[in-house]
Amino acid sequence: MRLLWTALLVLPVSLAAAAERLMIDGAVCTDPPYLHCPDENCPADRVINQGPVVDMETRRTYFLDYPCDLEVGEPVTFVLNLHGGGSYGNWQRHYFPLLDYVDDFRLVVATPNSPIRVWTEADDGYLMDIVRSVTKQVGAANIRAFWLAGHSQGGMTSNRLLRQPFFAERVDGWISLSGGRLGGNPGRAERFGPPPSPGSQTAEARARMADMRASFQRAAELLVTRPTEDISFIYTTGEREMDANGVPDTTLLADWYDCDERTDAEVVTDTKAGYVYDGSRQDPPNPAWGLLPGPGTADVYVYPGCRDGRVVADVVRMGKGHTEGLEPHVTETLVSLMVSAPGGRIQALARRDAALSGPVTIDGVACRNPEYHCPAANCAADVIAQRGNATDLATGRNFFLDYPCDLSPGENVVFVLNLHGGGSIGNWERHYFPIMDFTDKYRLIVATPSGVVRAWMPENDDEHLKNIVSYVYDRFDDVNISAFWLAGHSQGGQTANRLINDGFFADRLTGWVSLSGGRLGSERSEIRAPIPRGTPPPGVTLPPGPLRLVAYAENLPDGAFSHVYVTGEQEIPVEKGLKLPETSRWAEQLGCGPRQRLADVVDTGAGYVYDSRPQENRSPIWGLDPRPGTAEVYVFPDCDGGEVVADVVRLDKGHTEGLEPNVTEAIIRLMLTAQTRQTQKGS
Repeated sequence: MRLLWTALLVLPVSLAAAAERLMIDGAVCTDPPYLHCPDENCPADRVINQGPVVDMETRRTYFLDYPCDLEVGEPVTFVLNLHGGGSYGNWQRHYFPLLDYVDDFRLVVATPNSPIRVWTEADDGYLMDIVRSVTKQVGAANIRAFWLAGHSQGGMTSNRLLRQPFFAERVDGWISLSGGRLGGNPGRAERFGPPPSPGSQTAEARARMADMRASFQRAAELLVTRPTEDISFIYTTGEREMDANGVPDTTLLADWYDCDERTDAEVVTDTKAGYVYDGSRQDPPNPAWGLLPGPGTADVYVYPGCRDGRVVADVVRMGKGHTEGLEPHVTETLVSLMVSAPGGRIQALARRDAALSGPVTIDGVACRNPEYHCPAANCAADVIAQRGNATDLATGRNFFLDYPCDLSPGENVVFVLNLHGGGSIGNWERHYFPIMDFTDKYRLIVATPSGVVRAWMPENDDEHLKNIVSYVYDRFDDVNISAFWLAGHSQGGQTANRLINDGFFADRLTGWVSLSGGRLGSERSEIRAPIPRGTPPPGVTLPPGPLRLVAYAENLPDGAFSHVYVTGEQEIPVEKGLKLPETSRWAEQLGCGPRQRLADVVDTGAGYVYDSRPQENRSPIWGLDPRPGTAEVYVFPDCDGGEVVADVVRLDKGHTEGLEPNVTEAIIRLMLTAQTRQTQKGS
């Protein structure tokens, strides 16, 4: 897979080193942004400018603001920002000045123009072109959320667009800037409306106003109609635009999305004015329409606890009307609310389209291999015995490679090297810790190899493991491997502990998941009960005397990385009360806080595999049949570098029962919350 970027222009020599910087639609970033207004008295010829970026389908222009240091593959929030009736793109760009926050919040903001200064259905193709163009160049996988924002008639247009299939399947949220309150509109002030302007009484102007009033009525009816898809919604208005009743303290959205009651107001104070106002309609002045820009305060109301984390909020700018540009702090508050909401619609659409186009293969390796996947129970021995669907050409050894079937160029993925325990094999490990079932949902690439002698030996296997890592980095070079984890069960966990001291692995490492393979900072006797003699099946001979380990977890390594330890409760020594230590030397070294217990993870389904070989002395310490269960999860929070340190105890389980689906997913989520390091490309 290779991502081919179309060259839009030749970069100056001075920018050649910034090969990974992204330039969208030829829009050159400058500081300050192109045609940025001064703090006051913005020149009229600047406000009416329609932007430098050309939509090649319609030949209409628009503004595009984004971080000048935006990198290929970096996640962004995309906003389509629509002006009100009678306005212009650059006026809107300064009325709701998102351009000042693109760096801090990693925004890509497109601000278009209507040729007649009023949005109609005739503009929809142009707006869709802009969305397609930005999505293609940023990469669908990198657009974490897509929002519509619109002032006045631009807000009403946003509400209309939400009901159209193209936007309904892409939009995650809508910011209405005095453009209608979804779920119940406030009443208008008695004197709301623009003062008369020259030419407003002509027959043509009256006809245009009649059409606009009809569209306003249609838009108002939509405000009490649930959108096609659930979205987050933020309503912003000036206090003087409304009647004396103000913003209602309820909304239909709270019923639609199961939100809690509205919070008390949080006050945002601005000592600085906004950039723009309606300078053509101040004679006579009308406070409901809007006066000159000035400092002010805003009351922020939030409806918490909405289903799926949706954000629903009202923001009332005190003492303001319809047209005074938003002040900096209230703008920043709106952006903060916006980026706190869930997203992913454009990403999901891209994954769906990719799945419909057929199976993905990398270097001839299919993304899914159902013939190698066990059923829910009683997995056949010939399936477990399979060695893999990918080949390390340097050694000729096979390994398993699982990855999302809908990978998109530039998207962030997490790479996991998953090592089996002693006496085991790759496909057993693949089902013992079945993260392969979550590659699509959590964007994982998982490599699961097999040791030559069913155990990991440096002289036999280290070259092979390094080859696999290099293979993945080389074959997946058009996606961003944002994190690299080692995972290993039993002797595979000990092997992972040995590998973290090898620079090849250490330079890439984000974290280590130890599946009963050693807890960093703890001696084995603290956390592992002796395995009863006779538990391993006939033919496997345990050496006399103390067990010799591949690596000793009590020896803390250099560097900083995340560590998740997973164990069965039955593996913990009885004299320890079947409890892990409440402290962690590794957590202390990373500056983490005291241990906290999270909610238990309950599984009603069993894992796939267990040690089904004949055993003369079957023991719950070693492991019994797979079965449902509960796991306790403990974390050591607030580590200095954002690392995750956690313990997961699977109640009433031993060493070999395969992990259940919910506890597997809980471990993946812990992995994904870790602060990642920029991984280095394999050689």
